[in-house]
Amino acid sequence: MDDFVSVNWKAIADGINILGGVDIEVDESEVSHLNNYQLCIAEDLKREYTPVTQTGYQRLDGLQATGYCRIRYTAGDDFKRAERQREVL
Repeated sequence: MDDFVSVNWKAIADGINILGGVDIEVDESEVSHLNNYQLCIAEDLKREYTPVTQTGYQRLDGLQATGYCRIRYTAGDDFKRAERQREVL
């Protein structure tokens, strides 16, 4: 491997916010995990966050989308997590 990029949660959340968010369909099994992850990220970055309160197609901000990318405790485990990451990218 000759080239690579390394980013942290702040860079991902900030990049998504700069783009105005990302449109994602969130299902019932993902909402609580998304909120738990974004809470952890918000605490680490010392930022406020807005919980996702409904399912369906919606625009996620940077923290929400980053939390969505980290979900692995639903059907599909880590394979589904990788799919979510590709969807956000």
